[in-house]
Amino acid sequence: MKPEVNDRKLGPKHLALLRIHDACQGLSPDEIEEIAAKVDVVHAGAGETVHLAGQTIDAIYIVVEGRLRVTLKAPDGSRRTLRYVAAGDQIGALMLVTEDDFPLDVIVDEKAVLLRLQKKLAEELAERLPRFRQNLLRKIFFRNGGAGKRPGGGATITAVRSTMRIFAAGSV
Repeated sequence: MKPEVNDRKLGPKHLALLRIHDACQGLSPDEIEEIAAKVDVVHAGAGETVHLAGQTIDAIYIVVEGRLRVTLKAPDGSRRTLRYVAAGDQIGALMLVTEDDFPLDVIVDEKAVLLRLQKKLAEELAERLPRFRQNLLRKIFFRNGGAGKRPGGGATITAVRSTMRIFAAGSV
């Protein structure tokens, strides 16, 4: 079951977290307010599906609270957890650079509060706010790189495809 939008207006806590999120670094207060006006607040319970493998990504989700689990289905049908996504992380920005279906499941592991920015709105904002786009893409491609980054960050599509090839070859 996919979580539903619970609120179209950000509360002070959500707005404060959006302001300090990496996606908003270097943006003016007006630009952040513009983004805030376009996001939906989603409350999701454990076990709810944010994204199913093989579907096109429909939104960027910024995790405010809780934890999501990113999994890959192995050829034997088992699920392999690739990473966890927690407060301050995001899912879905890859849609800004590819139309490919996202090959992973994203499931709520612990009750979560997410800020959802629909694809069309994200694309419009990324076009008008180049710094916002740069910040989103940096978070994808440099998730593990550089000082001060959390270990155990996520896989890029290249790493996911490599993992899928390993599973298909039966090496795992």
